[in-house]
Amino acid sequence: MQLLPTKSLYYDDVNLIAQPQPFISSRAEVIPALHKVIVAPMESVVGKEFAIEAVRLGLSVCLHRFESVETQLDIYKSLNFQSNNNKAWIAVGLNDWHRVDKILKEVQNPHLLVEVANGYLKGVVDFTKKLYEMGCSTMVGNVHSGDGIKQYQDAGIKDCLIRVGIGGGSVCKTSVVTGFTRGSITELAECVHIANSDQYCGISVVADGGIRASGEAIKAFGAGAHYVMMGGYFSKANEAQNAIEGTFKYWGGASAYQQERLHKKPNHVEGVVKQNDKEDYGSLEFLVKKLWDGISSGVSYSGYPTLEGFIGNGTFEEKAR
Repeated sequence: MQLLPTKSLYYDDVNLIAQPQPFISSRAEVIPALHKVIVAPMESVVGKEFAIEAVRLGLSVCLHRFESVETQLDIYKSLNFQSNNNKAWIAVGLNDWHRVDKILKEVQNPHLLVEVANGYLKGVVDFTKKLYEMGCSTMVGNVHSGDGIKQYQDAGIKDCLIRVGIGGGSVCKTSVVTGFTRGSITELAECVHIANSDQYCGISVVADGGIRASGEAIKAFGAGAHYVMMGGYFSKANEAQNAIEGTFKYWGGASAYQQERLHKKPNHVEGVVKQNDKEDYGSLEFLVKKLWDGISSGVSYSGYPTLEGFIGNGTFEEKAR
């Protein structure tokens, strides 16, 4: 066996330390950068109504693959982007060339999310490389080590987003089923270090898993994440698909609940279903305002005038045990 000398530090294991801020007078002066928040490709959250409102509010959003490509394209064409910053990522499965071909016929230079949990698989790297060579902007994952970042640029993929985080999501039980997981701060620090090096620059890191609210989001940005991905937080929006359908529950892509709905029988299960309290729901606009209020407040404590400037420049200390 090999025992690494590193410690697995989670978001709750560290504190951010405030720094003098000579550039702004209040958090209201922090320029909104909600495109840095990507809504996860969760069937129970992202439907047409949600996607339209999320894009209107400035979020980036992933259109999940648990529906037909025709539905994905219908939603995509209904989106009215206010700027070039926020994006809609269209999820595809591994080697799902039927879906890819239809998207390429309808969308110029599409943003494609390779929606596979294990980003270390050679087949995932090869598929992502083919998409990259076809001119598609790609997001892929998940990895949780520097080697996971290296393999993509070593394969010739010079520009893509990579989701960092295995087993950290609120509806994911990969860590229980497989034993593989890592502290979010530790994995981000290692992956960002590689992604920002001269040899591997061009890769952007997406912190994925364990971001329950603005506090974890700002820690992820301070640790160097270029983007954060959130799912459960948005599951309590009135516009979320689970609210529209009246189930008030959300689940991960590998949950038995979803697999039974789609395939009539569960396959390999690494996800769970969670029930939300109907009384906790609110408008997506309210949830986004609450989230940005927290992030902008965090930036105002950081010593930097913008979220972009703060990324990778957080001052942390480990909590006493």
